Amino acid sequence: MGNIGESPFRGAFFGLIVGLLTEADWKNWKPSLRVGERPTDMQNILQLDPRDNVLIALTDLKEDEHVQFKGSSYSLLSSVPAKHKFVITDLPVGGDVIMYGVLVGKTHQPVRKGEVLTLRNLRYEAAQ
Repeated sequence: MGNIGESPFRGAFFGLIVGLLTEADWKNWKPSLRVGERPTDMQNILQLDPRDNVLIALTDLKEDEHVQFKGSSYSLLSSVPAKHKFVITDLPVGGDVIMYGVLVGKTHQPVRKGEVLTLRNLRYEAAQ
């Protein structure tokens, strides 16, 4: 019984879903997006832990792009490739970089809010 197609509950499950929709719902249904489109309210950045001082780009972000996250706005000072991180506050030399809620490294040059983290400005370091 690996998937719902093999389940004895399949008929009941789909019957429940179909029963919730009227014939008018089916006739008037239109897809809200076209293939390849993203919802406009979909986040293109992610924070893994509320203590983090970095955000993760879920898509390629361009320099000078403005992104918003949880009521804060960030102007990107550099392009941020998908899956890479940028800082949400100015960090001085030796500033703590917090990800997953723990120290993952320290800056070895100043990093400004909205700037991508790279091996040029970050030295990995574990919490003591």
